Amino acid sequence: MTSATNRFLGLFRPHLKGLVLGTVLLVIAANIPAAIVVLIKVVLDDVLIKQDHATLVAMPFAVAGLYGLSALVNISRGLLTKSISFKVVERLRVELMEQYLRLGVAYHQHTPPVSKSAGWPTTSTTSNTRSRVSRRPFRSPSP
Repeated sequence: MTSATNRFLGLFRPHLKGLVLGTVLLVIAANIPAAIVVLIKVVLDDVLIKQDHATLVAMPFAVAGLYGLSALVNISRGLLTKSISFKVVERLRVELMEQYLRLGVAYHQHTPPVSKSAGWPTTSTTSNTRSRVSRRPFRSPSP
């Protein structure tokens, strides 16, 4: 691996426990549909063939419980991974700002603020907004 890749992966090292938990939640969420298939098998075998009415009464609660668990697992996993990604992006921004502050004044004087080769439309967006604002016709308030 390159040093840039190692540096990037290093940003995730403090969040290793959260990433492992997210992976476990992902595995649980992936297996819930299989559990629903097993429940359908139980309904077909026990309820329809053996005429077990007690199992029939419990089935809706089991299915609702599995769907509730699925929702809880997916929401938890989403919040966890979003939290980790926001923290990693925040750390990247802090490191970038620290690097900009370490650079000398000469670098900032000779480097344009937005590089056209990077494809960042910041400068054109700003100038387009200014030109639209200045082209608005003046309307006097009606009495």
